[in-house]
Amino acid sequence: MDMTKGKIIGLVGALLTIVATLLPWASGLGAGGVTIATEVMGLLTGFGTLVLILGIISGVMALVGRGVGTVVCGVLALLVTLFWFGAWSFISGLLNWTGGSNSVGYGTYIAVIGSILLIVGGALLIGEKKKMAAAPMPTAAPPTA
Repeated sequence: MDMTKGKIIGLVGALLTIVATLLPWASGLGAGGVTIATEVMGLLTGFGTLVLILGIISGVMALVGRGVGTVVCGVLALLVTLFWFGAWSFISGLLNWTGGSNSVGYGTYIAVIGSILLIVGGALLIGEKKKMAAAPMPTAAPPTA
């Protein structure tokens, strides 16, 4: 099994996406006068769990050279992460209005970067597969007498 550029980038993207679910996706100091500092790990959100599953599947897809599957999982992981980003930004805006200080955690940004790398790696895998299919097959040496 040869490690092409697409496989490497896809696997790095999958690794970042998986690791991002173990990092904070939200942080805050409470709301309404409550001063409890907290960070919410991505895996503890439904969104983070879905991104973890997509990261694992895309890692396997990248490893076996399935570019389309890697791109699809990368796009889905990116959409889920961006939806979380928008939803939490809206919720933290409401909580900040009540006196809290809440924000999106750095794990969300790492998940976005990992998802983009999955898409790039998958696209490279597709290109590499087309390039290999278009390459002429080597001919056998003529028989010697």
